[in-house]
Amino acid sequence: MNKVVKAENEKIAAIDFATAQETMADGARRAEIKKADGIKQARILEAEREAQAIKLVNEAANQYLIRSNPNPHLESGISKILPPICS
Repeated sequence: MNKVVKAENEKIAAIDFATAQETMADGARRAEIKKADGIKQARILEAEREAQAIKLVNEAANQYLIRSNPNPHLESGISKILPPICS
């Protein structure tokens, strides 16, 4: 009878251990998903910030360079000036 009780206890311990391992793996998986979501959001915000900066440079160029001096030679020169400003 003692062997039966011992075997039953070992079975329960093995099930508990497997459940604990599964719980830990699930937690690690969820943590990786949260980490990936954070990285994704950071990249989105960075892209939006860069897009806003480019938009502001373009608006300033349109307002102050092109409209204030409608010289076609100046407009072709703007494309040479803007890339260094944007980067």
